[in-house]
Amino acid sequence: MKKNRIRIMVTTGMRGYIDEKLEGRLPLGESPRAVPLYDLLDPKTELIERGTPDSPVGHVEQYYQDTLIAPYFVRNAVEAEKEGFDAVIQSCHSDPGVEAAREACEIPVVSVLECAAHIAAMLGRKFSIVISSRHPQGMAKFHELIAQYGLTSKLASVRGIDLPPTNFNEETISEENLARIKQILLEECRKAIDEDGADVIVTYGETKVLDFLKEKLDVPLIQGFQVAPFIAEMLVKLGLSQSKRTYPTPRHLRAYGSPEQDLPEKPRMVAERRAVSSREPSSQ
Repeated sequence: MKKNRIRIMVTTGMRGYIDEKLEGRLPLGESPRAVPLYDLLDPKTELIERGTPDSPVGHVEQYYQDTLIAPYFVRNAVEAEKEGFDAVIQSCHSDPGVEAAREACEIPVVSVLECAAHIAAMLGRKFSIVISSRHPQGMAKFHELIAQYGLTSKLASVRGIDLPPTNFNEETISEENLARIKQILLEECRKAIDEDGADVIVTYGETKVLDFLKEKLDVPLIQGFQVAPFIAEMLVKLGLSQSKRTYPTPRHLRAYGSPEQDLPEKPRMVAERRAVSSREPSSQ
């Protein structure tokens, strides 16, 4: 049956800026990275970003943080399904908890990196990922994920920028630091093209960075957050989700509320903002 409204949850399992805003009693405001999507998604699609205030981690650079936040993402995904959301997006590029969430949920669970990588593979012979990382060749898991996606033969390189992911948040950084990050990303993208043979770039950063790079480079540029909502929306519209032959539902989901039970009361105050709101009445 065709849905009157599609609701997509965007979350990571880590503490984010909207959690800090909630604690500081600051207005959540619009999501800058979602603004370009407003007129592109279906008017009946609602995209909501949800924080994770009880997570012990605020960003991911290594397996250590990746492993710590995975359970929180799975919990967020299970809660989203129980609340009636139609799809979940993991917006952390290392995919923490994605496969587990696909087992725990019936609704589609997608990741920003996987969506971006598959689209990049369609647009050129080779693509490079330019991303925040403590290692110049990117966190080891990035290479593992590309192999898992079946795209190793399409990967030109992963180029890591030794800055924490929070330094790329366009809601918090100064104009001076934004200008610096633009130049660092531009330099690494050019190296990926000229030295590594990339025909397409999957880039880190948000809207202002992406717009800047598009002006300076003559190859397709993809930012995962700006493509994943369209993939999630398409899956919902087509009635598609992950195969339960690959991702069978666990026998017990007691850590997150079993299917037969209501979720326990959540004492935490969860920050949530409408990244892209439905532009039509919300009745289903």
